[in-house]
Amino acid sequence: MNFKSENLQEKFNENDKLIHTLDNEIFSLKKEKNLELKLKVANKTYKMNYIGYENEILKYILNERKNLKYITPVAGKPLPTKPSLIPNA
Repeated sequence: MNFKSENLQEKFNENDKLIHTLDNEIFSLKKEKNLELKLKVANKTYKMNYIGYENEILKYILNERKNLKYITPVAGKPLPTKPSLIPNA
């Protein structure tokens, strides 16, 4: 790597130009396009997808519970109150 002061100064100048260019581009993008609205839409989509996945997982768990006996609640059957999960054991 070359550490001559001329090269370093050139690199500093290039970095300054890049930083200012990026700042200006971000500012112009923010002015031209409503990024806040797009972020809100993306956030809403994410939340809806998350809720959808969560509902699918819960449905799956409930369907699995219906196939089990005495361990988990089933529609129409009371919850077990004894420490033993097997009746009359």
